[in-house]
Amino acid sequence: MLNLNIKRGFSFKPFIGVPDNIVGTAAYDAYVAHEMTHYERQGYFPAIWAAKYFTDKKFRYQEELMAFKAQIAKMREMGIRVNIHHFAMAMSTEYWGMVDYGTAYKDLMSA
Repeated sequence: MLNLNIKRGFSFKPFIGVPDNIVGTAAYDAYVAHEMTHYERQGYFPAIWAAKYFTDKKFRYQEELMAFKAQIAKMREMGIRVNIHHFAMAMSTEYWGMVDYGTAYKDLMSA
């Protein structure tokens, strides 16, 4: 696990990068659950996964939806209040146009 001075985490085998500003916070384990979802889904060919992630909006959305659902589940397990609006906003504004807010919100509500 790399704790880095970055805005957003990443996973590219064999590395997982986590913003250093969340280390030691209640949200850390939930954030790691998000990145571990990506890590595990990369399988034996992380470069192929990454190429598809950055070039295919539908693929990127499905990958992020799974990762955000894992993060939300971990937050609930830890008793952390979940704000679906916050996650839907992130999905609709920070991921290169992969989804609109309404779709992200609706899909995350089933988490």
